[in-house]
Amino acid sequence: LESEKAALEHKDDDDHDFRKALTHATKFFDLRPDEAADVNAVKLSLYLNVAQCYLKMESWHKAVVQCKDALDIDPTNTKALYRRALGYERLKDYARAFDDSQKAFALAPDDKAVVALNERLKAHMKKQQDKEKKMWTKAFA
Repeated sequence: LESEKAALEHKDDDDHDFRKALTHATKFFDLRPDEAADVNAVKLSLYLNVAQCYLKMESWHKAVVQCKDALDIDPTNTKALYRRALGYERLKDYARAFDDSQKAFALAPDDKAVVALNERLKAHMKKQQDKEKKMWTKAFA
């Protein structure tokens, strides 16, 4: 009888804790637009920081995914475009890397890191085009 009573009290405490947690968690679904903007700003910063960590760890694909999530929040975020371009470059996806670097360059033409990446990727793209041109020239010779 005592253990049954204690179990019921414990269950009531658990139910209360779960209700409290549920109330806390679901309040994010009812955010006002100004609150959602604050949450997105924090998310954006976190995605960018995690992407930078993945770049440092040479986890290129994971870095690209984090940057994509950041760009879903802010499609014109220069850091996200730059870091995703770096990830794509390391994955040897030069076309996507160049596309992102061009967008970053359009937004921040004075950023030295963006300019350097853009120039490096231009060289990669030219080298790739020359290689393809040479291949096709041989194929039709």
